Amino acid sequence: AKQDDFRQRLLSLKMIEVIFQNGVCPAKWKSKPDGDDVTMTPARELVKLTMSLANDPIANVRLNVGKILLGVLHVFDDEECGVIKFALLQQLKNEKAKEERQDRDVIYFANKCLDKLRQRLNPT
Repeated sequence: AKQDDFRQRLLSLKMIEVIFQNGVCPAKWKSKPDGDDVTMTPARELVKLTMSLANDPIANVRLNVGKILLGVLHVFDDEECGVIKFALLQQLKNEKAKEERQDRDVIYFANKCLDKLRQRLNPT
């Protein structure tokens, strides 16, 4: 079942974090056939994968989405940060809509990451 393999999803998040922290994510694909979507860079693919876990059934996976992104926001451009911000706002909305199963750590890390995004995108 999907809930049984949560450790694999946590490992995936950790691997994404290591890739970004060590600067080994290429800026673009090595070879792309003409006509393909060049906007989907490797970094965006990894962000997409990370954000796909934002509403995971396991709270520990959900909280690690915000926690990991918080530590690697510096590698993203403003457009990617905007996508991350939108996805985290959705995560917060979904988490707060849960009547009994709200996880305060998920909310904490999502808010912490959003605060850092706001500082970056809207410097005063």
